[in-house]
Amino acid sequence: MSIVTFANLSQYETGQTMMAAAVACYLGIEHNYKTLLLTTDFNDKTLENCFWNGYQKERFTNILSRGTNIGNDSGMEGLLRTFNSNHASGQAIASYAKPVLKDHLDLIPAAKTKDFKEFLNMSNLFSQICTVGMTYYDVIIVDLYRNLPEELKKKIMDMSMLTLVGIRQNYGSIKEYDDLRKNNPYFATNKMGCYMSRYDNNSKFSQKNVERFLGSKTSPYIVNYNTLFADRASEGGILDYILQARTLTNEDSPDFQFFKTLKETSERIDKTRRDVEFRRI
Repeated sequence: MSIVTFANLSQYETGQTMMAAAVACYLGIEHNYKTLLLTTDFNDKTLENCFWNGYQKERFTNILSRGTNIGNDSGMEGLLRTFNSNHASGQAIASYAKPVLKDHLDLIPAAKTKDFKEFLNMSNLFSQICTVGMTYYDVIIVDLYRNLPEELKKKIMDMSMLTLVGIRQNYGSIKEYDDLRKNNPYFATNKMGCYMSRYDNNSKFSQKNVERFLGSKTSPYIVNYNTLFADRASEGGILDYILQARTLTNEDSPDFQFFKTLKETSERIDKTRRDVEFRRI
């Protein structure tokens, strides 16, 4: 019953979508949560292509998913009709989502429309999906489109138990985030944090140094940059990759290090989720 939002408020790419997809996979695999991955992008199949792009092995489709429904009338358009007819429910959302990992990870892909005005008219649907989806899913991961109207972005962030803002591993980006926190108290609350999804262990802007620079007791959430992960994500093989990486034992392997940082970040998110849920009881 928790919402975690990944956001990028700058003009530069931060690996936001890959980070959201990786964390959603981890939570679905390791904790068996009912997890919903929701993209709010316009005319962008990046998230969908992480799981289906003619690459996913048939054995994973058969064993782990209920079927991809690639050709069916699923997703935003079907959900829009459902909400407009006042038949919305958590189960209805699940029926229009594309299952990735049987009973544990569903994806709602981007709307099919290529008309930006039509997309904006549909965009109120995102917060409604989150509200209703919490009655069915344990965790909702939102990949927040930076060009959504500000009031809609804030509405989703207000609903989220944690919003992570992407920063790059350089001084300019870190300073920009620090200024944002100092000039806008909203981003200095304990519901806000930052992530570095293309983390390089050799950079002087390490996790600890960024923490010291920001004067924060909470370190940035990090996931190591990994070329193979990026390649597999572009080919629809992200689930396959993570399932294999979690079995590795060679600590010198870049894939082992990638999964290690993914695990640490995902477990930190889950601990926050559990703490918030405990306080609600």
